[in-house]
Amino acid sequence: MGVISLCSALFLVGCNDDNSSASQTPTVQEQKQKLQPIIIQGALPVESERMASKLENKTVETIGGWTFWKGTYNGYPMIISKTRMGMSNSAAATALAIERYKPIAIINQGTSGGHDPDLHVYDIVLGKYTTNIGAFRTPKQPVGGGSNSLTWVEAFDVLPTDESDPEPIAIRKFEGDQELLMAAHKVRYDKGDVVEGLLVQQMSGIMS
Repeated sequence: MGVISLCSALFLVGCNDDNSSASQTPTVQEQKQKLQPIIIQGALPVESERMASKLENKTVETIGGWTFWKGTYNGYPMIISKTRMGMSNSAAATALAIERYKPIAIINQGTSGGHDPDLHVYDIVLGKYTTNIGAFRTPKQPVGGGSNSLTWVEAFDVLPTDESDPEPIAIRKFEGDQELLMAAHKVRYDKGDVVEGLLVQQMSGIMS
Protein backbone atom coordinates (compact mmCIF):
# COMPACT_ATOMS: atom_id res chain seq x y z
CA MET A 1 0.00 0.00 0.00
CA GLY A 2 2.45 2.61 -1.22
CA VAL A 3 -0.10 5.42 -1.33
CA ILE A 4 -1.12 4.88 2.28
CA SER A 5 2.54 4.95 3.27
CA LEU A 6 2.94 8.18 1.30
CA CYS A 7 0.21 9.78 3.35
CA SER A 8 1.89 8.70 6.56
CA ALA A 9 5.10 10.34 5.38
CA LEU A 10 3.19 13.48 4.51
CA PHE A 11 1.84 13.65 8.05
CA LEU A 12 5.35 13.42 9.48
CA VAL A 13 6.62 16.15 7.17
CA GLY A 14 3.76 18.60 7.48
CA CYS A 15 2.30 18.17 10.94
CA ASN A 16 5.33 17.93 13.22
CA ASP A 17 4.97 20.66 15.86
CA ASP A 18 6.40 20.91 19.36
CA ASN A 19 4.85 23.16 22.01
CA SER A 20 6.83 23.23 25.24
CA SER A 21 4.03 24.82 27.27
CA ALA A 22 1.88 22.01 28.65
CA SER A 23 -0.85 24.43 29.72
CA GLN A 24 -1.26 25.64 26.13
CA THR A 25 -1.03 22.25 24.45
CA PRO A 26 -4.43 21.12 23.11
CA THR A 27 -5.61 17.59 23.86
CA VAL A 28 -5.05 14.85 21.30
CA GLN A 29 -8.78 14.83 20.53
CA GLU A 30 -8.78 18.60 19.95
CA GLN A 31 -5.78 18.27 17.65
CA LYS A 32 -7.50 15.55 15.62
CA GLN A 33 -10.62 17.66 15.26
CA LYS A 34 -8.57 20.54 13.82
CA LEU A 35 -6.60 18.42 11.34
CA GLN A 36 -7.80 18.69 7.76
CA PRO A 37 -8.18 15.27 6.15
CA ILE A 38 -6.24 13.86 3.23
CA ILE A 39 -8.47 12.54 0.45
CA ILE A 40 -7.29 9.67 -1.76
CA GLN A 41 -9.33 9.09 -4.91
CA GLY A 42 -9.76 5.93 -6.96
CA ALA A 43 -12.20 5.45 -9.82
CA LEU A 44 -12.80 1.71 -9.52
CA PRO A 45 -13.49 -0.63 -6.59
CA VAL A 46 -10.06 -2.26 -7.03
CA GLU A 47 -8.48 1.21 -6.73
CA SER A 48 -10.37 2.32 -3.63
CA GLU A 49 -11.94 -0.45 -1.55
CA ARG A 50 -8.71 -2.12 -0.42
CA MET A 51 -7.37 1.20 0.86
CA ALA A 52 -10.69 1.87 2.57
CA SER A 53 -10.35 -1.46 4.40
CA LYS A 54 -7.15 -0.16 6.05
CA LEU A 55 -8.91 2.76 7.74
CA GLU A 56 -9.60 2.78 11.47
CA ASN A 57 -12.84 4.12 13.00
CA LYS A 58 -14.35 3.84 9.54
CA THR A 59 -17.72 5.21 8.47
CA VAL A 60 -19.23 5.36 4.99
CA GLU A 61 -21.03 8.30 3.43
CA THR A 62 -22.75 8.22 0.05
CA ILE A 63 -23.51 11.48 -1.74
CA GLY A 64 -25.43 11.00 -4.96
CA GLY A 65 -23.60 8.19 -6.72
CA TRP A 66 -20.26 8.73 -4.97
CA THR A 67 -18.92 6.83 -1.97
CA PHE A 68 -16.63 8.28 0.70
CA TRP A 69 -15.02 6.15 3.41
CA LYS A 70 -14.04 8.32 6.39
CA GLY A 71 -11.63 7.23 9.08
CA THR A 72 -8.08 7.52 10.34
CA TYR A 73 -4.75 5.97 9.40
CA ASN A 74 -1.99 6.09 12.00
CA GLY A 75 -4.16 8.59 13.83
CA TYR A 76 -4.50 11.02 10.92
CA PRO A 77 -7.94 11.74 9.38
CA MET A 78 -8.26 10.30 5.91
CA ILE A 79 -11.03 9.87 3.37
CA ILE A 80 -11.05 7.34 0.52
CA SER A 81 -13.20 8.51 -2.38
CA LYS A 82 -14.54 6.20 -5.10
CA THR A 83 -15.02 8.68 -7.93
CA ARG A 84 -16.27 6.22 -10.59
CA MET A 85 -14.91 6.30 -14.13
CA GLY A 86 -14.62 9.37 -16.32
CA MET A 87 -13.52 12.97 -15.94
CA SER A 88 -17.04 14.26 -15.23
CA ASN A 89 -17.50 11.80 -12.36
CA SER A 90 -14.04 12.61 -11.00
CA ALA A 91 -14.73 16.34 -11.20
CA ALA A 92 -18.07 15.97 -9.41
CA ALA A 93 -16.60 13.77 -6.66
CA THR A 94 -13.72 16.22 -6.19
CA ALA A 95 -16.05 19.23 -5.94
CA LEU A 96 -18.22 17.43 -3.38
CA ALA A 97 -15.17 16.40 -1.35
CA ILE A 98 -13.71 19.91 -1.27
CA GLU A 99 -17.01 21.50 -0.28
CA ARG A 100 -17.91 18.93 2.36
CA TYR A 101 -14.62 17.82 3.91
CA LYS A 102 -12.21 20.78 3.41
CA PRO A 103 -9.17 18.53 2.74
CA ILE A 104 -5.56 19.63 3.10
CA ALA A 105 -4.62 17.53 0.05
CA ILE A 106 -6.24 15.38 -2.63
CA ILE A 107 -4.32 12.47 -4.17
CA ASN A 108 -5.81 10.93 -7.30
CA GLN A 109 -4.37 7.47 -7.95
CA GLY A 110 -5.11 4.33 -9.85
CA THR A 111 -4.06 1.95 -12.57
CA SER A 112 -3.04 3.49 -15.88
CA GLY A 113 -1.94 2.75 -19.40
CA GLY A 114 1.59 3.87 -20.18
CA HIS A 115 2.82 5.32 -23.46
CA ASP A 116 6.46 5.11 -22.43
CA PRO A 117 7.89 1.70 -23.46
CA ASP A 118 10.32 1.89 -20.53
CA LEU A 119 7.43 1.64 -18.05
CA HIS A 120 6.43 -1.76 -16.70
CA VAL A 121 3.79 -3.31 -14.46
CA TYR A 122 4.29 -2.20 -10.82
CA ASP A 123 6.16 0.97 -11.83
CA ILE A 124 4.74 4.13 -10.25
CA VAL A 125 4.47 7.43 -12.09
CA LEU A 126 4.17 10.50 -9.86
CA GLY A 127 2.28 13.34 -11.49
CA LYS A 128 4.77 16.15 -11.90
CA TYR A 129 2.26 17.62 -14.34
CA THR A 130 -1.26 16.73 -15.44
CA THR A 131 -2.93 17.66 -18.70
CA ASN A 132 -6.17 16.89 -20.53
CA ILE A 133 -5.69 14.43 -23.39
CA GLY A 134 -8.94 15.68 -24.92
CA ALA A 135 -7.07 18.90 -25.73
CA PHE A 136 -4.73 17.21 -28.21
CA ARG A 137 -5.06 17.25 -31.99
CA THR A 138 -3.81 14.21 -33.86
CA PRO A 139 -2.02 14.86 -37.18
CA LYS A 140 -3.74 13.74 -40.37
CA GLN A 141 -2.61 10.32 -41.56
CA PRO A 142 -3.35 8.32 -44.71
CA VAL A 143 -5.78 5.43 -44.47
CA GLY A 144 -4.05 2.63 -42.57
CA GLY A 145 -1.34 4.99 -41.34
CA GLY A 146 -2.15 4.41 -37.68
CA SER A 147 -1.50 6.89 -34.91
CA ASN A 148 1.61 7.74 -32.90
CA SER A 149 0.80 9.37 -29.57
CA LEU A 150 4.26 10.97 -29.47
CA THR A 151 3.21 13.17 -32.39
CA TRP A 152 0.16 14.57 -30.57
CA VAL A 153 1.82 17.92 -30.00
CA GLU A 154 -0.85 20.48 -30.92
CA ALA A 155 -3.45 21.31 -28.32
CA PHE A 156 -6.78 23.08 -28.27
CA ASP A 157 -7.39 25.44 -25.37
CA VAL A 158 -10.19 23.82 -23.38
CA LEU A 159 -10.58 27.01 -21.31
CA PRO A 160 -10.42 29.72 -23.98
CA THR A 161 -11.31 33.33 -23.37
CA ASP A 162 -12.60 33.44 -26.92
CA GLU A 163 -14.35 30.17 -27.73
CA SER A 164 -14.37 30.99 -31.44
CA ASP A 165 -10.57 30.78 -31.70
CA PRO A 166 -9.79 27.45 -33.43
CA GLU A 167 -6.01 27.77 -33.27
CA PRO A 168 -4.01 25.36 -31.11
CA ILE A 169 -2.02 26.73 -28.21
CA ALA A 170 0.84 25.57 -26.03
CA ILE A 171 -0.26 22.59 -23.97
CA ARG A 172 -1.99 23.69 -20.77
CA LYS A 173 -0.71 21.69 -17.81
CA PHE A 174 -1.22 21.73 -14.07
CA GLU A 175 1.75 21.30 -11.74
CA GLY A 176 1.75 18.70 -8.97
CA ASP A 177 2.24 19.75 -5.36
CA GLN A 178 5.96 19.84 -4.59
CA GLU A 179 5.60 18.80 -0.94
CA LEU A 180 3.53 15.76 -1.91
CA LEU A 181 6.06 14.80 -4.58
CA MET A 182 8.91 15.03 -2.07
CA ALA A 183 6.95 12.95 0.45
CA ALA A 184 6.26 10.30 -2.19
CA HIS A 185 9.95 10.00 -3.05
CA LYS A 186 10.75 9.32 0.62
CA VAL A 187 8.55 6.21 0.70
CA ARG A 188 10.45 2.95 0.26
CA TYR A 189 9.11 0.99 -2.71
CA ASP A 190 10.77 -2.21 -3.97
CA LYS A 191 8.31 -3.64 -6.53
CA GLY A 192 9.29 -1.36 -9.39
CA ASP A 193 10.61 2.03 -10.40
CA VAL A 194 9.24 5.35 -9.14
CA VAL A 195 9.48 8.17 -11.67
CA GLU A 196 7.96 11.59 -12.23
CA GLY A 197 6.05 12.23 -15.42
CA LEU A 198 3.16 13.85 -17.23
CA LEU A 199 -0.25 12.34 -16.47
CA VAL A 200 -2.85 12.80 -19.18
CA GLN A 201 -6.51 12.63 -18.20
CA GLN A 202 -8.91 11.00 -20.61
CA MET A 203 -12.60 10.17 -20.48
CA SER A 204 -12.09 6.70 -19.00
CA GLY A 205 -8.93 6.99 -16.92
CA ILE A 206 -5.33 8.13 -16.63
CA MET A 207 -2.37 7.47 -18.89
CA SER A 208 1.26 8.25 -18.22
